[in-house]
Amino acid sequence: PGKSLREWMEQQPLTQVLARLAEATTTLNQHFEQLKQALRLRVLTTVREQLPVRLAAQGETTFGLQMRHLAHALGQEEQRSLARTIRQRYPVAMVDEFQDTNGDQDRGSAQIYRHPDALAGQDREPATLILVGDPKQAIYGFRGGDIRTYNAARADILAKKGRLLSLAVNQRSVAPLVQAVDA
Repeated sequence: PGKSLREWMEQQPLTQVLARLAEATTTLNQHFEQLKQALRLRVLTTVREQLPVRLAAQGETTFGLQMRHLAHALGQEEQRSLARTIRQRYPVAMVDEFQDTNGDQDRGSAQIYRHPDALAGQDREPATLILVGDPKQAIYGFRGGDIRTYNAARADILAKKGRLLSLAVNQRSVAPLVQAVDA
């Protein structure tokens, strides 16, 4: 008398047991999720550490590892002659689809072209780096392409008084091209 059906149900021993079971299930699910995340982290860390070692033991590599090794080598003081040689041999460089560049690729080109202060005195000949990209077309994140790399490089270039040029007219679908495709 005077109690709602809900209050009466909440006071029943079976309901209280079921409520505790639901709490325990929630807690258990949270622990399983934490374990799953820890396992993922462990697997990713192990693969990241072991893949280069195992590939090297077999005399193999990947494109990504090559870019990482090159960026690392270009950043080493004793390897700066490599950066100078590349810069002298190729005083103009263009990176197309730059929005899909990853950090290792950008570090390599930056150490040659965007950070010439690291090169010794007379070896700092003028050079030009042209980066072509559209952040709205970044589609290779699954392969390591990183839009943050694009944004950081853009900011670095603008901070160093580099020029930013934009295409105001779409050249991919000009009338003659569309007519040719339609034909």
